[in-house]
Amino acid sequence: MQPLTEKQYTGRLAPVTRWLDGVTDKDLMKGAGIVTLTAVFAAATAYVSASKLVIPELQGMDGVIGAATAVGAVLGVYLSWVITTLIYHAAAHILGSKGDRNRMFALTAYASIPGLIQQLLRFVSYWLLGSIPLTTTNVIELLVDYFNVFTIINLVLIGVAVMLNYGLTARKAAFVALIPIILSLGLGLFSLRMVNTAAQADPGSLFGMRGG
Repeated sequence: MQPLTEKQYTGRLAPVTRWLDGVTDKDLMKGAGIVTLTAVFAAATAYVSASKLVIPELQGMDGVIGAATAVGAVLGVYLSWVITTLIYHAAAHILGSKGDRNRMFALTAYASIPGLIQQLLRFVSYWLLGSIPLTTTNVIELLVDYFNVFTIINLVLIGVAVMLNYGLTARKAAFVALIPIILSLGLGLFSLRMVNTAAQADPGSLFGMRGG
């Protein structure tokens, strides 16, 4: 099979292109609504999952931990929206293109709809689960969490959005869309290595307790 040309690839995404092309800076508030709804489900998921964690050292603090993780989830969603959009905007300008920043905020929000669906499914899943034992995460689990069907669809939508807003080629738009993922994945792998190293050296140190 011959590889698709850029024109054919764009043609296959024509419905998506037409949909996102209709998003303007005037849709920023609607985009903020999508992000807010995502943050609500993320907070609910974080609260439910934290309340079901099995941590003997922190028994009786489920409510406090749940509230803290819920607030963190909300902040994480909003910060992710703002930071990633600013990265797209800055990277596109560095590549010599110009585009509307507010429109990019709206486009990023609309492109995050797969993430909204993912958060809804996570909330339903965690709500139905029983107690969750605390375990360390390995690299494979981290990669699966970063590259699932929802994140891949989101990445494709972001690539199209960058092309529309900044007039970049498909390759340059894909590069711009990947920058936040690469930075986030690198930070996640570094954090994972530090946590797993600390857990192996002294499991109690994760909770401010020394091993016996």
